[in-house]
Amino acid sequence: RLGLTDCLLYSRGCFKTTWDGEWATTRAVDPRRVHGDVSCRRVKDMRYLFEVTLLPLETVEARVRRRTGGYKLPSGMNLDAVRATHAPAWLVQESTSQTSDIYREIRQAQEWVLVYEFYNLHPDPSRRRVQHWAPDISPDAPLADTPLTFLPYTHLTLNFNGTDWRGLSELLL
Repeated sequence: RLGLTDCLLYSRGCFKTTWDGEWATTRAVDPRRVHGDVSCRRVKDMRYLFEVTLLPLETVEARVRRRTGGYKLPSGMNLDAVRATHAPAWLVQESTSQTSDIYREIRQAQEWVLVYEFYNLHPDPSRRRVQHWAPDISPDAPLADTPLTFLPYTHLTLNFNGTDWRGLSELLL
């Protein structure tokens, strides 16, 4: 239901499928955090896509400690040097409701790391990559760089906007 609501309000809905062991989980992703190549008219013609995510510091530390498939810190940097901040203001939704204020306070209570999940959708499948960038930790090199075997995002629009893949909100019709 959330993805359909996003289509009505923000012109597009976005879903992400991830695996935890043997089980697949599909969840709605805030479409304001997913950005892609706006020079194309169809999703399948995209050259890149990225999601802005906030990961708890503990999650980043666990991924650094993982022997395979985890994050790799730049040479000379150890886990003690990894610092997190509170959620950046531009990523926290502004609202005047009391519920949003409580949610904002809870989010600010934990330390977060801003991570960009970048998907290189090169036409040649052998050149497709997924990279995780954390500018506050490693601005010059990705923390993870692996071959892209599956694009975990599903894009949903109700109305074509005539220009690009982002669709048109029902409210604007």
